[in-house]
Amino acid sequence: MTNAAVTLERDIERSPAAENPVEKLAEQLQRLPSEIRWLVASMQGAVQARGEGSEPIYGPFERRGRKMLALAGAFGLQRACCFTVNFLLLAHVFTRQNRVRSVSAPEGALFIGIHAVRETELLHQFAGLQPRPVVHIDERELTDFFRYGRVPLRKLLREMRDVWREFDAQFRRARLPQEISALDVLTTLALRGHRFAYLRAWFRQYLERRGAARLLACTAASHVAFAAIAAGAEVVYLLHGLQRRSIVYPDFSRALCFTGIEAAHLRRRLPKCAVSIKTDTPRPLESRRVAAVAGIFWKTDEFDRVRPFIQWALDNDLPVVVRKHPFDDSDYWAQWAGVSGVQIDEGQGSFEQFLASVKPRIVATWYSTVLFDALAVGIIPVTVCPDSREFLDIVYPIRALALCWPRDAGRARVLIDDEKCRADFVSGGYRAAMGEA
Repeated sequence: MTNAAVTLERDIERSPAAENPVEKLAEQLQRLPSEIRWLVASMQGAVQARGEGSEPIYGPFERRGRKMLALAGAFGLQRACCFTVNFLLLAHVFTRQNRVRSVSAPEGALFIGIHAVRETELLHQFAGLQPRPVVHIDERELTDFFRYGRVPLRKLLREMRDVWREFDAQFRRARLPQEISALDVLTTLALRGHRFAYLRAWFRQYLERRGAARLLACTAASHVAFAAIAAGAEVVYLLHGLQRRSIVYPDFSRALCFTGIEAAHLRRRLPKCAVSIKTDTPRPLESRRVAAVAGIFWKTDEFDRVRPFIQWALDNDLPVVVRKHPFDDSDYWAQWAGVSGVQIDEGQGSFEQFLASVKPRIVATWYSTVLFDALAVGIIPVTVCPDSREFLDIVYPIRALALCWPRDAGRARVLIDDEKCRADFVSGGYRAAMGEA
């Protein structure tokens, strides 16, 4: 058994709820009734921060909302203020929907995504789960929902009223963990209650149509999925990236994962959910003595963490091919354009196509599904992320199943040229990721 597998086995023996503060907090929130749970699910950043023992970083709207509600609270008007904001924002949404040109209601099964890189693959997976054509909706904006159906004002007002009543009834009885303040929950309701009410009314109206597809897919565990389930839809969860322990899930009926570790996590959180694993048989690539870098697009201040890896590769006569993330619009990689031995790929096509074309022996990234994708095709995965409290929030044991840079540079030098050691390392890591170690 590899060192990675031994480490993983030891980790699995411990209870995540007992050992991991983020997991412990999220598990408590998972037990809340759905009428309240959708609100804390919308506070993932706060759940992560509170679980790690730090203060959340609030956005500008959240900061203003918290100040407004704190001031209203001094006069006993928090709920009235919250509901007034909801009503005004709902009226704004109603006005917006009437400005969008509508088309006929969707005839296929709804696939609701967030424009993640893996969504093309996930859409094909969902198409294989049911016989209907698939209609792709982007949940980040309401425009697609507006296009496929306008909700009458009376239905919106009735839905908003029901959301308020449910909140009042459940909030009085709910036992929130001390890490989650009432102000956090009320601020989320004030800023998102109107959107949840609109979506729930939209899904109700959609499902009332004759021949509507009751089965739909979501790639995010967001308030959109909560709204669909509350309206009576059966929702399949198609994971688009590495799961975080701070995610609080709606009651998905089915889930499709790509690692056994994350499948086990979902089964523990959602015991009634039918969880399965994508079962494509991995086909190891015939790799070349080339290093690859899979770029990211967030946290641009951390891009330079990959510099020591690139320099190591060049010092060891490994050409480096950098695949920019398709969403990366920074100019960071421009500085490497003229460096001998470094090639910049603009990120067109899928990551699988990139690997098949370049055939690298080792690939470095920060933290992403790339670290599992590499194992599946026999490539050495490397993370350049330092050990930090943020890893408490990631379900997949990145630092156990990948080389950690620069700590494991010596080991990487051996694995690059020793075919047997490399095969043992990647196959052991893959089995561990699939829960077979």
